[in-house]
Amino acid sequence: MYYTTACSPDEIAHRFESPEAAKKYSMKASVTAIQSREIQCVRKLLNGYGSGTSVLDIACGTGRMLPLLMEKKFKITAADYSGFMIEKATATTKAVNHNCDVEFGVENAMCMSFPDESFDVVLCNRLAHHFADPKDRVTLFRELARVSRKTVIVSFFWSLSWDALTFFLKHIIRGSKPQDRIPLPLSTIRRDIDLADLDIKHILAKKPFISKQCYLLLEKKNKPG
Repeated sequence: MYYTTACSPDEIAHRFESPEAAKKYSMKASVTAIQSREIQCVRKLLNGYGSGTSVLDIACGTGRMLPLLMEKKFKITAADYSGFMIEKATATTKAVNHNCDVEFGVENAMCMSFPDESFDVVLCNRLAHHFADPKDRVTLFRELARVSRKTVIVSFFWSLSWDALTFFLKHIIRGSKPQDRIPLPLSTIRRDIDLADLDIKHILAKKPFISKQCYLLLEKKNKPG
């Protein structure tokens, strides 16, 4: 039996910092069944937000969510740690819509350059599940809350699912300890979110009890004074 330590945020970020990673990620994002279910979840959580809503898509990758955000006529900023991901997202988006006015940029989700409360909604898809250390998750959630005026939408991997069960069984059989993409109990994520001064307003599983991916609609807590 062997054990590994959790990857740091920098190690995780550098894993995607290459043209090859951007190409691979773009190909995965084009898998219709997976992508469509994710978009359906985010679409439901964005109901009620009208044209002109300012939205930050942080850790946007190669632009998986941008067609939906453009369809809803939001004021969009798309950012990722990887310049290669942003290059691919920009090219793909402008090939579909030559007149798109999405602002693209390179940003570290753990420490962004945006001022406080810059966006109505902050969307962070497929990032939190990479952080096995709760301190890293809290740091991420706090930073997402900082740049949001009110609403944050995040995805995480939920342990209450068939996918999660098979994930842990594989590691038990191999005698290994997972260090990345680890499904977590909702109570653990709820604790991290509470420490970031956020409240869970809605929970939406991509495929309830089957897929480990789950989306949360969060709102900033109202502080006295």
